[in-house]
Amino acid sequence: MTVDSVRPSSGLLTRNTKRSRIELSPRGVFWVAFSAFFILTTAWSLYNPLTASPDEQSHIKKAAATAYGQIFNEEILVDRVVEIPEVYRDVSYYLCNAFDRDVPISECETPLVDTQESPDGWVETPTPAARYNPLYYALVSWPALFSHSRVGIYLMRILSGALASFFLALGFRSLSQAKLPGVSFTLAAAGLTPMVFFLAGSVNPQALELSSAFALWCQLLLVIRRTPSSELGPRMWLLAFIASVFANSRGLTPFFMTLGLLGIIALQPWKQTWTVIKDRRSWLPILVTFLTTLAASIWILTTGNLTSEEAPATLVTPRFLAMYTLRHTDDYIVHAVGSFGWLHAPMPLWAFLLFTSAFIGALLLIWMLAKRRERLVVFSSGILFCLIVPIVLHASQASSLGVMWQGRYILPMIMLIPVMASYVLADYDSFPEAPSARAISAWAFVFWLVQADSIVFNLHRQLTGVAGTWKLYISPWQPPLPLWTVPFVLGAAGALIFFLFTRGGAPSHHTARVFEDETALERDVLEPADKEAASAVEAEERTR
Repeated sequence: MTVDSVRPSSGLLTRNTKRSRIELSPRGVFWVAFSAFFILTTAWSLYNPLTASPDEQSHIKKAAATAYGQIFNEEILVDRVVEIPEVYRDVSYYLCNAFDRDVPISECETPLVDTQESPDGWVETPTPAARYNPLYYALVSWPALFSHSRVGIYLMRILSGALASFFLALGFRSLSQAKLPGVSFTLAAAGLTPMVFFLAGSVNPQALELSSAFALWCQLLLVIRRTPSSELGPRMWLLAFIASVFANSRGLTPFFMTLGLLGIIALQPWKQTWTVIKDRRSWLPILVTFLTTLAASIWILTTGNLTSEEAPATLVTPRFLAMYTLRHTDDYIVHAVGSFGWLHAPMPLWAFLLFTSAFIGALLLIWMLAKRRERLVVFSSGILFCLIVPIVLHASQASSLGVMWQGRYILPMIMLIPVMASYVLADYDSFPEAPSARAISAWAFVFWLVQADSIVFNLHRQLTGVAGTWKLYISPWQPPLPLWTVPFVLGAAGALIFFLFTRGGAPSHHTARVFEDETALERDVLEPADKEAASAVEAEERTR
């Protein structure tokens, strides 16, 4: 018997005997994800006019004040007044087209931003964001220390995007460490809507809230469902770090973290969670997380940053707000996916439907493949986060904030649903390799296409108006990056996203079994055959 007689000449085993697929390690996944997302957030930072995102002018003032140490003083905590370089107040001149999507940014008196009216260049000005937790602002505000110009604000935006990209990349690193198959790995990105990157590319604490939320959900499920005992300690400390940052990013995050924790615990039997809790290596990280979350809650309650300066209108009652929120649920969902400027320029309908198809696809797979418990938790979470929580939270603020709810506020919880679906589907992955690869490639293209179209759509809206010409070069206002850079920037992001999606996930269970069969074939058939052939050759030589 010869060696060739036992080696299959065709078929799956032969094609996969030498693996040509390039797989990314968790570290590689982190850096590819960070690079891709940093390009997207930087594109938003530089192609979008200043203050052309919700409340950005207030956050710019807060950031500048934080850079100069105005954190605990009476003026900021009681009167909500800050003393800052004049340019950080005058950036509000960019707001002239905030609520009219047909008015281009060139209609605003933007040159006034560079004029100085006060003798020393410093002014006192109020800001609604004065009482917000200072963590985010401390991380992104330091350019204000050496640049009293628009350059400083653009640098703040870029830093904000880098910070968000870091935590989003941590989330994908967790997915890679969990060894999620390719389909599950990429479906987790269904919650990373264009709104996430739009906000990440502006001066807004939601950049930190949304990105750390994604990292938190990915890491928490990794710890509970897919962490061997030998790696529990380091992963718990990373979880504590991410949770502490998330809890201190915005006013609702302690509540959101509690909701998300309960949902994730309910997703699998209690025994899995208890195994983590009872391990002594988890105790100190859990304590640190509790203390930092407690500190965040104390800040929220003592500073009153969830209260309004002006009393709401008399007609605003809890019942009115509950019905108002219910009637506008579809608008809030659109806002959560992509509504740019001051939420007045929703993304094209085709892009909205195309992007949400992955979210719906994940839910359909859960319905078809998951256990009853998992289906119940995932679908009830969707109803809870998209419908019930907004109604309850909005109605509860009738006496303090009035009509204030926006779809972007619930995004941290919406992001949890596809992440839960990804971990659940990883246990049922039995998709053939070729269809899975095609589905992953298609989703990578759709993800990039919608993100890129959102940037171009917003650029068109700002330069010539939604109904204006596509000759963007005629606009008197031009972004810091020339328009000819747009295809190169978006193309680079697309290449990295495609590489991340197609190479970040682990091989499917089906593929893994093929590789195991190859190893068994070599051990049980090919190696003995090689030895037999070699023995025959040696015997023939001795005979000669």
